Amino acid sequence: MSTVRMKENPQLNDQMLRTEKLVFACQVTANAVPASKTFSSDIPGVSLLRAQGQTAAVDAIEVLPWTTPVDTSGIFGLYLAVGKTVTPSLGPVPTAEDYADAVYSVGVRNTPAGAALAATAVTGPGGSSTFLTPLGNIAIEITNGNLATTNESLIVDVNYREQVK
Repeated sequence: MSTVRMKENPQLNDQMLRTEKLVFACQVTANAVPASKTFSSDIPGVSLLRAQGQTAAVDAIEVLPWTTPVDTSGIFGLYLAVGKTVTPSLGPVPTAEDYADAVYSVGVRNTPAGAALAATAVTGPGGSSTFLTPLGNIAIEITNGNLATTNESLIVDVNYREQVK
């Protein structure tokens, strides 16, 4: 990581300090039984899979207008829990810096060294152009391949800004 220098313009300095880049690899191992797919990621506590037979974990965090996942059509979602999900009575209350307030770009490509998926294959939930969730996390919907028969190895690249209020 490079050293952050103070800029003369406070707005520029603030933007530079709040802008984050998150790049990680993940893999969905196909299975004809929807609930038997496996998911691995460089950041397992942050990236969660929402696929056919495996929606409960993501839906328990935040209800979003996802397209119904279908393995044979390769429709699935990735939920990036960049913020802290806590019950205030059970632990510390997270601060605004723990969440995103803007998502600038999302890119997904196949590995190794594959081309980026088409823009129509990578959207926000329900095919929207919004990746930022109401809770300040990031949701990505992907249409690619067939999760019943084909493994998906992906590199996900997200540029976002953390909240400061």
